[in-house]
Amino acid sequence: MDDAFAKAPDRTGTGSYKWQGMLEMKPDVTTGTVPLSVADMEFETAPEIYAGLQTFVKQHPVFGYTGPTEDFLAAVVQWQQEHHRWTIQPDWIINTSSVVDALFAGVNAFTEPNDGVIIFRPVYAPFTQVIEASGRKVVNVPLREDNGCYTIDEVAFQKAASDPNNKLLIFCSPHNPVGRVWEKEELMRLADICVANDLYVISDEIWGDFTSEKTTHQPLAQINDTLTKHLVTCTSASKTFNLAGLQCASIIIPNQQTREHYQMEAERLRLTHVNVMGYQGTRIAYTQANAWYQALLEVIHSNQQYVHDFFARAFPLVKAPVSEGTYCAWVDFRALDVDDDTLLSWLIEAECIPTEGRAFGEEGSGFERLNVACPTDVLKRLLNQLVTVLKEKTK
Repeated sequence: MDDAFAKAPDRTGTGSYKWQGMLEMKPDVTTGTVPLSVADMEFETAPEIYAGLQTFVKQHPVFGYTGPTEDFLAAVVQWQQEHHRWTIQPDWIINTSSVVDALFAGVNAFTEPNDGVIIFRPVYAPFTQVIEASGRKVVNVPLREDNGCYTIDEVAFQKAASDPNNKLLIFCSPHNPVGRVWEKEELMRLADICVANDLYVISDEIWGDFTSEKTTHQPLAQINDTLTKHLVTCTSASKTFNLAGLQCASIIIPNQQTREHYQMEAERLRLTHVNVMGYQGTRIAYTQANAWYQALLEVIHSNQQYVHDFFARAFPLVKAPVSEGTYCAWVDFRALDVDDDTLLSWLIEAECIPTEGRAFGEEGSGFERLNVACPTDVLKRLLNQLVTVLKEKTK
């Protein structure tokens, strides 16, 4: 199984966002280089998935309008039970083509134009984009950072939540990009604040299948029964099994009234149409590819630790705490005391193509997010190239 993660596929000419972006930044990039930017993996998809899709197409060579089957819904239920000890019901599930689409539906369902929507930056850029595109106000409560560890500023959050103009929290758990896996006590306090102030919550838990060996993802829906009346949980196999191109997310809403209101808005926005291959790929992944997933986690854990150890040894000015969740490293370059444009130019010169930290809000200035879901040998080469450039630039 380890051989499956030893070589990166060549995605040239496939329309890959990551590879197109890399070539735009550095057209003469060395053959064999992979981008460490957009959060999809530089591994081939689990063989069970593409073999299963081939079988499905041979048996059912029709690509008409398609909805979720009982087998698909059962697979989603089973995955949540087995991996997160969360018992859900099939009728709680609404499908959208992506979690970002799901955010659009939620923001429009539970707020009105000019209402405030709370987020914790630095955070996944589409949170901000969805709020602004929907004509709502971004209410940013920056995370507190102490020597690489991020926590929620509960005093500031309480203040924002108590403002009657603010109606919704979009929460990221585990948190992208900083990699926090929130502890149960943190989630309990957050839930209490939301309940006390009658906030709706959209909990983006797409990274829930990626935690470090020392952490456990806790679905927010398990924390507070009262909160579930106003809670939407976004999940997908797209990160776990690298299926983003198949466009399928499972949005889990326990409360019937909240679910019906959400579904009405999602349908109004035409966001509930899912690719037939998305349904089938998710079903196959959740029921047949667990061994591949477990082997993947070992590679991710090893690569995360390697990034931390490498910078500590080779260039200690750069800090790379081991991420608790996600398959990305949130790397702190602030000690170099250079502006973001200069920092990016150095990384591009080293062919170490990141997602810029400032893309996650001004709180990300001086940071870069590096996707470590790639072959270890490639990661080692790119980091060595980066340190060579950094030593030259800062000598």
